[in-house]
Amino acid sequence: MRWLVCVVMLVGTAYAQPSPPAMDFDHDRDTKMPLVGAHRVACIRCHPRNEFATTKPECTTCHTAPPHQSRMFEKRACELCHSPTLKTFAAVRFDHDQTKFPLLGGGHRVGCERCHTKTIGSGLPPMKCESCHPAPSPHGKRFDKVPGGCASCHAGSTWKSVNAFSHVKQTKFALVGKHAEIKCSACHRGADFERVQTGCKECHAHATVHADEDHPNGRYTTAQCTNCHGTTHHDPRPPSLSVFHGPQSPFPLTKGHRSVPCVDCHTDRNTRGKMVFEGISMECGERCHADVAHEGVLGAKCTQCHVSGVWEALKFEHVTYPLEGAHRDAACAACHGTDKKFKGAPRRCADAACHARDDAHGGALGTTCDRCHLANGDNRFSHTISAKFKLDGKHLAVPCEDCHPSKSFKPRPMACFGCHPDPRAHFGKYGTRCERCHTTNAWR
Repeated sequence: MRWLVCVVMLVGTAYAQPSPPAMDFDHDRDTKMPLVGAHRVACIRCHPRNEFATTKPECTTCHTAPPHQSRMFEKRACELCHSPTLKTFAAVRFDHDQTKFPLLGGGHRVGCERCHTKTIGSGLPPMKCESCHPAPSPHGKRFDKVPGGCASCHAGSTWKSVNAFSHVKQTKFALVGKHAEIKCSACHRGADFERVQTGCKECHAHATVHADEDHPNGRYTTAQCTNCHGTTHHDPRPPSLSVFHGPQSPFPLTKGHRSVPCVDCHTDRNTRGKMVFEGISMECGERCHADVAHEGVLGAKCTQCHVSGVWEALKFEHVTYPLEGAHRDAACAACHGTDKKFKGAPRRCADAACHARDDAHGGALGTTCDRCHLANGDNRFSHTISAKFKLDGKHLAVPCEDCHPSKSFKPRPMACFGCHPDPRAHFGKYGTRCERCHTTNAWR
């Protein structure tokens, strides 16, 4: 057994080979073709016969069957579209947006072969929509002569979008208001988008709305529709109402009237049950505002006193009895009572409805209060003009109540002794004619 082990050891020593030296070769450093991405493969994939010096760095050295043979990319560098950093050979990095035909939206984001077919050969595909979207056109020949073709209406982002079409530039009919919200097919019947008349009655039924016995086909012309109706709302609303209810109209809608629905005032109906707009009385009290406040005493012309659209605001002017001073601040009911009849109101201050209850003089001075009092609350009584006792000197600064303790004011003595009893200085020796020695400027 020992001899068998020795034989094996001798045989192993005879056949043992030394390990190959480590390869000091860096493909990225020592060649003109760095190995990146998908190129990092086994050496034999590119050097099948261990011929390392003769391998060329061109793509076609390994990719011997180029997919674009006899096509437009045959003479162009593969790196224009392909890169070893991409995961697959089918993936490309070509930026189509740098060409004369940028790919917009999802509609054009398709495979290259969808447009670059084999039948095109080495040339460029035409940039017309019909090249990829062949006949028959869903619109027939309706738009054959339109400049720009399909692109004048359709955008590349989606086939159904027609945002590129300018209705105002290409048809002279601007779409505003509600017209801008409806579909094209609402006015253009069928796929060929036949031309339509721009009159309102071409789309909007007129006879069923404004017809009557005398006008079975409607009483208004197409040109009159816009006098009442606008494009923002089917119902008559501003600014269309400016013709009939504008500032220059016989009945302008102001303040509260602007928010009132038409049917609240236009209550009459024709034989078909439609609203009537003509022959409507413009007086407030005849059809809209029941005169529950004045019970018809003041007539039907409410606007003589009330501001249109603001029931609480008044514009009545007191022509025969001008309101001055504090009278301007007084409530109407203060003089006219709460029955709101207004006519027959008293005009004198001391009448029962006004200042009879607060007559501080108890009626002693009569009813001509304005001889002494002004409407603003000031006094205008002149002692010199209206009384027989002239106020001068020290008397001018004396308060009224010092001489007139009672607000009836009458009667009062005019002699000095009426206010100045005999002073102790004279003890009645000189009588009562004080003015013989004294003046009103100074007692002494």
